[in-house]
Amino acid sequence: MLHFKPIIGSVNPGNDLLAIIQGADAEFVYTNDNDDLLANVAISLTRDYKLHQDMGEDSRALLLKEFSMVSAATNILNSVKW
Repeated sequence: MLHFKPIIGSVNPGNDLLAIIQGADAEFVYTNDNDDLLANVAISLTRDYKLHQDMGEDSRALLLKEFSMVSAATNILNSVKW
């Protein structure tokens, strides 16, 4: 994500990370046992430079929005009751 790379992953069913990253147009993430899908998307990303580039930019934006230090600090402060 830091280096503008698309996200390709396999997660356990019910993994909360899936909900965070899905819909960001930056990822191909599936639940476990979808090896054929993962292989196909990896191949498609090597063949389609524009798709790879666009998803990489969206991946970087997701990193800054959801996983940056500012985002983490904001989430922590919002969860504290003053």
